[in-house]
Amino acid sequence: MVVLANHATLALGLADARMRQQRMHLLEQRDRIAAELHDQVLGRLYAIGMSFQATARDNTVVDPSRITELVDSTDDTITCIRTVIRDLHRLAPLPPPH
Repeated sequence: MVVLANHATLALGLADARMRQQRMHLLEQRDRIAAELHDQVLGRLYAIGMSFQATARDNTVVDPSRITELVDSTDDTITCIRTVIRDLHRLAPLPPPH
């Protein structure tokens, strides 16, 4: 009986440790994705906004290829955002903390 109780206690401890490890792994993945959003996506959007502002302030005739370039960059950034969102959806929900 004592051996059975010890095995049950050990099994519960291992299950708890495994759940904590999974939770930590998911949190690390989410931190990585958040950092990617911050570093790549927001930086790109900021740069695109600055370019649009500079283009709007320019008193000369705007080169249509410059606008096309900025729109293409915006499209690339949207694709990046969709990829990050897809990565987030693939992550399993966090197990409840103990």
